[in-house]
Amino acid sequence: DLARPMDIKVFNHNLVKDDLIGSFSLDLVSLSQNKSVDLKIALEDASAGPCAGLGQVSVGLNLVAVPADLAGQAPTPAYQAFPTPPPLKRKESEVKKDKPASCPAVLGVTLVEGRDIAGTKDSSGIHELYCKFRLGNDSFKS
Repeated sequence: DLARPMDIKVFNHNLVKDDLIGSFSLDLVSLSQNKSVDLKIALEDASAGPCAGLGQVSVGLNLVAVPADLAGQAPTPAYQAFPTPPPLKRKESEVKKDKPASCPAVLGVTLVEGRDIAGTKDSSGIHELYCKFRLGNDSFKS
């Protein structure tokens, strides 16, 4: 559901509890289908809002429409091609009655880099930073 924002959170792995460094809520409504977009996102503190000192994350986004006849099917290998059937011809009166249907799509997210991430400069020099992406009920970790 692209009407919901995608949450991006950056954490520093810790033995006891992972520390949240910063986050950002990304609005996906304006994404164009079948077009890649590269974004540089300034991390925010959940309580204080945008903060220059928390760093930034670069991500690449690609929204790809799924043909209606393939929606709901199990994923298939990328090398397998599917012919797209010709569109059905309908009467103009039938088209006007239909409500706009949401087109199924796949959102590709590429974590490019993190820059100047806060909390990464201490004496130990050991940091295990990771990023979590959440869209609806789906969550992915880098």
